[in-house]
Parts: sequence; structure tokens; C-alpha cells
Amino acid sequence: MIACNDVSVAFGDKTVLSRVSLHVKRGEFLCLLGQSGCGKSTLLRTIAGLQAPTSGSVEVDGHAVSGPDRSCSVVFQDYSLFPWMTTGRNLLLALREEHPDKSKRELVALAESYLEMVGLGGAFDKYPDALSGGMRQRAAIARALGSQRPVLLMDEPLGALDPVNRTLLQNLLHALYRDSDGMRTVVFVTHDVEEALYLGTRIAVLGSSPGRVLALEENPVAPAVPRAERFRDPRVKALRERIMETYRVDVARRSNNDDLYTI
Repeated sequence: MIACNDVSVAFGDKTVLSRVSLHVKRGEFLCLLGQSGCGKSTLLRTIAGLQAPTSGSVEVDGHAVSGPDRSCSVVFQDYSLFPWMTTGRNLLLALREEHPDKSKRELVALAESYLEMVGLGGAFDKYPDALSGGMRQRAAIARALGSQRPVLLMDEPLGALDPVNRTLLQNLLHALYRDSDGMRTVVFVTHDVEEALYLGTRIAVLGSSPGRVLALEENPVAPAVPRAERFRDPRVKALRERIMETYRVDVARRSNNDDLYTI
């Protein structure tokens, strides 16, 4: 479905990504997990066609990516809502393109249902500057979900949310993916190990200086397994320890001082 083939990205003399090769299967929920500055967001933008690789190539569904890909919807860290439009009209922009046969009344009802889904019922006529940062991000997520494109790219979409709403949105994304019957492929950027273990069917652990794939790990627990049961599973606990050890070795390599960096 998505193929990153020996992708490198440099800005001037700084190499942000180095020879990343990564294949994402159709219907997979892949988490790009790594510490700040490891190039996770750059890799996501490259997949979306918003950043050209310095070398290597990206393909989505067998087609080379040379610009923004219409099969992908993207949720950025910075909400990306048009401030001069109400929250509802921001959603309607995406919905009109996806459902050209629906009437205005049907589209409004659909937009309201997606807002309700992310806990923003009643926010249709509010402008983005009347919403908190977390509420704006939830509106951006609702818009991406409403687009119903086969690939959903998410760049730390829950980072601005308070713990309660972050958990609620994690549960929502988990349920939507679980119930999609493999119809949607998700690439999700996060630096939160627990979030990756909860949401991801597979986890790509990235290291930095330069950014590269350190490990690819299959989540041993099926998406249908509830959160509490998932984190009690000894296989998930073991996976968490492997990821943390991968981080520790990478930090030690860069610092050349194993004693100062114990995670």
C-alpha cells in the first residue's frame, strides 16, 4: 500500500532522514514511534507528498508520490482549520468533495454527526478561535475522518489534548480502526510508547542523528482486545521493554556514555 524506498531527506547540510525503507500494508495501523527530532513528522510529510525526498522514492498503492496524494487525508499538529470559516463549514469542505451527490441538508447532518463523534456536538457554528486548542484538534480529526480516504496520516494528533480527552480520542480511533474491516490504512506519529502499544498493529521505532528505522515490531495483541487487558498481557510488557532498550542503546551510541543514559 505504502512503500518508502531508501528515502533520505536533507535540509542544507543536515540529514534528517537517512535511507529509510518501510512498507505499510493495506489495512494496517502503523505507529511511527520516536523521540523528538528523529524525523517522524518529516517522514509522514514525505509519504503525504508534502516534502520531496532528497533521494529514494515513495509509492502509495503502486503510484510514485510526486505531490500531495488525493488518496491520503492528513491531520497535522497545528489543527489546520480555516479561521474565517465555522467549525462546521471546515468539515463541509471535505464532505462536499467526498459526497457530491448529497444535498446540503444531508451534508450538514453528516458534519454534525462527525463533530458529535469527537465530542464537539453543538460546535458546528463556532469559529476555530472560539475553541480551545484541544477542541480545534478534535475538529481537525473529525474532518479527516469525514473525508473517508483510504489512507489516514496523523502527525501527533493527540499531543495537545488533556489526559481525559486524549484517552477518549485514543479509544475512538481504536474503535474506528477496529471496525473498519481493513478498509483504512493509518500511519500515526507519536512519541508516546503506551499510545503506540494501544493503537498500533505494528510499530516502527525511529532513532535520530540521523533519522532511521531502528526496529519494526508487530503488536502481539489483536485490535479487538480492550485497553486494560492489552496492557496486562506479558507479551505487550515484553514489547515495551524491547522498545525502551532500543531507545537506550541508540542514546548510548550517540552519547558514547552508557552510564548517563538509562531509560
